[in-house]
Amino acid sequence: MVFDKDLKFEFMNKKLENLLGYRLEELYDLHLETILQKFSIIDINLLPVVSLADYEIICKMLQLGKDNKICIVNRFKKKIILSVRLYDLSNGNILVILSEDNNILEFENVKLQTAHILDSINSFVVIVDKSSKIVSCNRLFYELTGIKPGNAIGMTLSELYKLLNISFMNTSSVEKAYTNGYFKARVVTITSVDKEKKHIIFRISPVRDVGDKNNGYIIIGSDITLLKEEQQNVQHQEKLALIGQLGSGIVHETKNMLASIKGYCQLIYLKSDSNYVKNHTKRIEEITNEVNKIITEFLAFSKPTPQIFNAVLLNEIILSVKYMLESPSFIKGVKLELNLTEFEKPVFADEFQIKQVILNMAKNAIEAMDETNTPLLKISTSLSNSNKEMILKISDNGKGLPKVDLSKLCKPFYTTKEYGTGLGLSTCYRIIKEHNGKISFESKIGKGTTFTIFIPCKSDTKNH
Repeated sequence: MVFDKDLKFEFMNKKLENLLGYRLEELYDLHLETILQKFSIIDINLLPVVSLADYEIICKMLQLGKDNKICIVNRFKKKIILSVRLYDLSNGNILVILSEDNNILEFENVKLQTAHILDSINSFVVIVDKSSKIVSCNRLFYELTGIKPGNAIGMTLSELYKLLNISFMNTSSVEKAYTNGYFKARVVTITSVDKEKKHIIFRISPVRDVGDKNNGYIIIGSDITLLKEEQQNVQHQEKLALIGQLGSGIVHETKNMLASIKGYCQLIYLKSDSNYVKNHTKRIEEITNEVNKIITEFLAFSKPTPQIFNAVLLNEIILSVKYMLESPSFIKGVKLELNLTEFEKPVFADEFQIKQVILNMAKNAIEAMDETNTPLLKISTSLSNSNKEMILKISDNGKGLPKVDLSKLCKPFYTTKEYGTGLGLSTCYRIIKEHNGKISFESKIGKGTTFTIFIPCKSDTKNH
């Protein structure tokens, strides 16, 4: 390409015509400023071009007699990178030699392909330079940490550790990776930007150049949160099996003592002439039977007993366990409030299991109000608007539950109590699910929790 001393275009060859998308006749005698306005110039020597019209600034950015790199969009809307050299001719004209820089294009393509490959890997990847700054991350890393895509670039490892609440790593650990040629796999717990705790396993390896010098390092890892939870479940199950073995002997002795208590109650009932005494001995016998059933059911958690379904009234079940709720409530100063609907339909259920659900959830509610000044336990029933479900609500005004998904809360062995087994609520969830019902809950920290149980009415329940 040749320009005269007034920067008017005079000549270009066929190859440049094909590259730019313009014929010689279309550009002939046009000023450089006019020609520049025909192209979208993205950058010159990696410096962005702000004003396309200011051709003098553009000319100054192009260094005379040296290789320049210019990125433009040609007439065909294709992005091309050109290598440009400018020469002053003896007659005052300017010779511009342009050639397509395929090396840069190939490099850009390699970068793009590398990004696609990293995003397709089923592990998170972080690439860090020698100054411990992040230069690249894949999609899975952003999904795992909750960091917005692109925001981690330029962040130091120290800043990343602080953001994700990782404390074990330090500079010496990184140097160890350089020295040994690898960093052994480590398992750590991170807290994502969304405040979700996750367990990850990762390894750090140095990135070396052709001269075997360290240019940085790469961190590759995986989210093992689900695996850790499963391991914890297995450990809990092993403990439960051991407890079952040890507890079988204790239960046998307890049943013998319960049988003795029951026998003495029956004897007192027969010998006494007082109706007051007979009523209380009968009540003791009923409670003894309930305790016997509860112990048996607890040990049979992993092997539930066959269910016995009948048409039962939810209100009657609640009233039958009222006296069992009043005792712990009275001891802990909890006021018990029942609000049972008059518009009731029978449900098709195992009466003992529904009792177990009510007692379990009421017990949890009472324990949640240990630090409440005026503890109040509310149990209410109602008929759904569709008349197809009975609704049971158990509410407390205790400390409330942390924000957690119901499926996690009802998972076996998950507990928010320091010494809890995590079996109570999971048992309730399993029982209600087997009754074709469902459980939901609402909770506010410092305000309390309400569990709502939906049990299908008899006529709308499938045969079991």
